[in-house]
Amino acid sequence: MIEALQQELERLAQGFAAVLPHIGLGLVVLAIRTTNIRTYDGLHVLVPNAQVYNNVITHKTYYPARRFTLSLGIAYDSELPKAQRAILDAVSCTPGVLAVTESILQAARREGIEIPFPIRTVHLQPPAETQ
Repeated sequence: MIEALQQELERLAQGFAAVLPHIGLGLVVLAIRTTNIRTYDGLHVLVPNAQVYNNVITHKTYYPARRFTLSLGIAYDSELPKAQRAILDAVSCTPGVLAVTESILQAARREGIEIPFPIRTVHLQPPAETQ
């Protein structure tokens, strides 16, 4: 039991990706008094361990395989199947990607379900007359 705990502490000392409140996603390295975080936008953040221990931390690299969802938009006049194929091809060729699953849009179309584009209605009123 102590050996397993020691191995886990050594693994954590090498760093892991996590999401921390008010900081976001970064590479975390635990030290004696502080938790050192290198954010993905290049910042180095030092957080006192007392503050880290009292917050929820989402450990992004704990499991060797995990699902990642990426939302992105394309122009309305783009050919959706062509864009989808290009994106799926690029993702499939990325090292570490195990499988690319069918998109919700593909599944909905296969079942004859229409997913409308988000619509925002803006009502404009003429300016009030001044006296």
